[in-house]
Amino acid sequence: MTLLPIELPAGMFRNGTDYEQKGRWTDGNLVRWLGNSLRPVKGWEKRVDDFSTYKIRGLHAWEDLTNTTFLAGGSYAELIAMSGANIVYDITPANLTAGLETADFNTGYGQGRYGVGNYGSANLVAGVRSEATTWSLQNFGETLIACSSADGKIYEWSTNPTTYTTGSELVSNGDFSGSFPWVTNTGWSINTSLGQALWSGTTATDLEQSVITTNGTKYQFSVVLIDPDADANASTIPSAKVRITSVNNGTVLINKTLQVGANAFRFTANDSQVKIEIYASTNSEPNFRIDNVSLKAAVD
Repeated sequence: MTLLPIELPAGMFRNGTDYEQKGRWTDGNLVRWLGNSLRPVKGWEKRVDDFSTYKIRGLHAWEDLTNTTFLAGGSYAELIAMSGANIVYDITPANLTAGLETADFNTGYGQGRYGVGNYGSANLVAGVRSEATTWSLQNFGETLIACSSADGKIYEWSTNPTTYTTGSELVSNGDFSGSFPWVTNTGWSINTSLGQALWSGTTATDLEQSVITTNGTKYQFSVVLIDPDADANASTIPSAKVRITSVNNGTVLINKTLQVGANAFRFTANDSQVKIEIYASTNSEPNFRIDNVSLKAAVD
């Protein structure tokens, strides 16, 4: 039997009728073309840890005017943005009304079928639920436009980093040009000539500093995690964490895993002082460095 070559052009084609689609690929899943050759897409890879504390119910990706990519996601009580370089920003508006994390029974007035129940009374109507809070997200140029179904307000966020914070720097020697008032526990050291804090220990102790804050004020904390090897070997990429706690009442305001590179998170102070703790995720983490620690009042 004579074998005849079948040369199908790359790409899916589903326009018109089946006859019009003859000699073309019309359907597929998890495939791509590389040099006109059909290849598998392969598996998923984790992009970042701790992108959001809660379930995401709205995502939007866009580019700013410098072609930097951004991804924004909203949960029932927060709004998070991330750059293409994996820098995560907690951009939750200070006056955001938290909604419903999951669907729940609606006990409010006017719920349920017409004519059922007493007029003017809130009733628990079996089977009637309020939907979980979702976000409508879009961009106007490089500016993110966001609206939560919980409060119906329209928020905007600029991708320009200079608009993220305001006021004076609250962290002392965040560039490690000096060591005071940093507390360096076992395994930590500060190299003032290098301008970095170094961890090379075998116990996940912390580098810490206490900072004066104003109760009710929203702040943005940022820090840079440096991998001394600067390679893609997963076994030598360090993992570190940051925890920010209210000194007087013990409330944990931030407890996040840091990515290699720049990181930024937001919180609202409920105390006159907070303690910043940076530490290795495990006792066996590869050596890493910390630089450019900052805490400033945040701009909504």
